[in-house]
Amino acid sequence: MNPQYFLPMVTGDRRVVGLVPISETTYVGDELSQTLGAVTYSLRRITFTRQPSGKVMDYMSIYVSPQEERNEFRNLDSYLRTYTSTRYWGEGHTRKYNLMGDLEYFLEGGLKSMDVVVVPPAPTMNPLVREWAANAPFANAPNCQFFDLTWARLTGLSDVTNIQTVSVGAPSADPGNGASLKAMLVYPSNQVNLADWRSVVRIMRVTKNAVVPGAYVWPLTVTDKFGQVTTVNVTINAS
Repeated sequence: MNPQYFLPMVTGDRRVVGLVPISETTYVGDELSQTLGAVTYSLRRITFTRQPSGKVMDYMSIYVSPQEERNEFRNLDSYLRTYTSTRYWGEGHTRKYNLMGDLEYFLEGGLKSMDVVVVPPAPTMNPLVREWAANAPFANAPNCQFFDLTWARLTGLSDVTNIQTVSVGAPSADPGNGASLKAMLVYPSNQVNLADWRSVVRIMRVTKNAVVPGAYVWPLTVTDKFGQVTTVNVTINAS
């Protein structure tokens, strides 16, 4: 049997009403069921003769009962249009194009493989280190309590489009023991998604007293929409 990367959903009179994607599988032909996720489907082997070649072909399918067809697939013929042939006339109607979809290509005996699992590259960043002579500006401007870091640009974030969440963790190094500096995320006021790369890291002075010198380090964790996590350190060297 030819390898399959989908299971056609076929009625008792052999009409295809849907497709279920699967990892590429070469069936023996005597399988009775297959569990996909939390659902177990009844399998049925379909054998037919392709015309005009006369070649016999068979494949495994998911059996669709008359009740399932009435409840799930009535008036949904448009669902299969992208998997069958697409026909259109070229410019000036001088040529008619016929593009064979996956289902029709498979039923014609064509062999094709498909990547079912695509693993995109995880976002990469470089550690962010900044030097800050904190005492002098605080003494000269006591009402200036913070400064902002555009972390996405300064760390060289590789892919901003897939970022789902951003968070600043508890400091791994804090010479002031919580009384000097703290880090937090802030966002533009007109931003809808409050968890993406457009946020900035705000370094705040906790008190008006002098900042304890030393290296303050916070982990910055970025998660993309594929669940891939990247963590780098934001380090402030205060003197």
